[in-house]
Amino acid sequence: MQNLTNTELTNVKVKAYMNGMTYIEGSLMDEETSQVTQVLDDEITLNVPKLEASGIVQIQQDFQLQDMDIHQEKAKSSIYFTSEYNNNIYTANTIEVNLIQKNLGLNVDFKGSQTKETLTTGDKVDFTTTIKSDSAIEGDISIGVTIPNGCVIDSAYVTIDGKREEISDIKNNKVNKNLTIGKNSEVELVVKTTVDTSKATETDISAILYIDAPTNTIQKEVSYKLENVKIR
Repeated sequence: MQNLTNTELTNVKVKAYMNGMTYIEGSLMDEETSQVTQVLDDEITLNVPKLEASGIVQIQQDFQLQDMDIHQEKAKSSIYFTSEYNNNIYTANTIEVNLIQKNLGLNVDFKGSQTKETLTTGDKVDFTTTIKSDSAIEGDISIGVTIPNGCVIDSAYVTIDGKREEISDIKNNKVNKNLTIGKNSEVELVVKTTVDTSKATETDISAILYIDAPTNTIQKEVSYKLENVKIR
């Protein structure tokens, strides 16, 4: 803020107004030249006790953007400043920010088909991943399901919005699938396995799901116990 007069000014009020999705993170000011007098949800008022003739006061104000509602595709936010002295109000330029949704908002469930906790050779277990998108955008995700030693993968498939596709990318007891999930889409990935305790290295086993999305990662697991395991 600059004093364009040849007179020293005292007790100049400076206000910052926030519209949309902006909020104040904190204030960084020279305590000798300015002080916070009031903070509300959408505005902050500063008081500059003294502004020398033709002088300049620099006020650094930190702002943050709120997270967008998951159902919003785009949003806007703005900040503008005013100064007040002797009942005269002076308005500065407005800063506008356009926001674009990046969060897919995935609801994920991972479960095993066996209801008994202890399994033995020959038992069948389907490990099912269900993903529901509750978002305004589509995006690319990577799904990985690691099957433990003691379970042998028979087959795997993915169903995207009712369309089924067999998965061939199966290596080292891991099923991988890259896909684009659309707005309000539903994805189901199933890994069909058979228990073989001769391949187990421990009695407690866990299948692990890992999802890599644009703004976050998700990890879940399903655990069982094996009987008649011969640990070497």
